[in-house]
Order: sequence, then structure tokens, then C-alpha cells
Amino acid sequence: MSRVADDVCDEAHVTARRHVLRLLAAYAEAEELINIGAYARGAQRDCDVAIELMPEIRQFLQQHPTERHEYPQTCRQLLELARLAGERDAALEQAARAAVPPPARATG
Repeated sequence: MSRVADDVCDEAHVTARRHVLRLLAAYAEAEELINIGAYARGAQRDCDVAIELMPEIRQFLQQHPTERHEYPQTCRQLLELARLAGERDAALEQAARAAVPPPARATG
């Protein structure tokens, strides 16, 4: 992680990077549970999103030594990854809201 990244990147790039880093941290925190099949979906939404997007995250982070990408292309890929994560997060939030019944009204 670069200590100057926030100073040299535009706001959209910084936000996208932070979002992906948050997903990676959530996944790392639960990785042992995930690997043994003990992680319960719905326990932590960032982790749920990270699990679903891990193939895309890994593809973004891994690069063959002979593979070259221009900086603008890498930025676009990061922004797209963060967009996908945001969409998935919103879908999970909506599903969670739909699953919780509204509070009962007091009758008087």
C-alpha cells in the first residue's frame, strides 16, 4: 500500500481503492471460517460481497510477469470492480430489508 496514494489519485480512484481494501480486509478476517465452511452468509455484508467477488478481485490483483497494463486501464478496472461491489452490496442490503418484517404497530 502506498502512503502517498491518496495524494496522487483522484477522489473516485481513492474511494474505489478503499472499498476494495475494505472487502479484502473483511475476507481476510473471516478466511479461516470460509475455508472450513463455517462462515455463515449474512454475518457480515462486506465479507459476503468479498466472497462473491473474490474471483474478480484476485484477477485484478494478479498479473503475469509478461503482462503489461497502462495506468488508465488499471484505474478503469479498479473503478469497475468497486462499482460491482457497490451493486452487490446494495442488492444484499435490499434483500436484508425485505427479509425483516416491519415492526408491529401498537394498537390502542
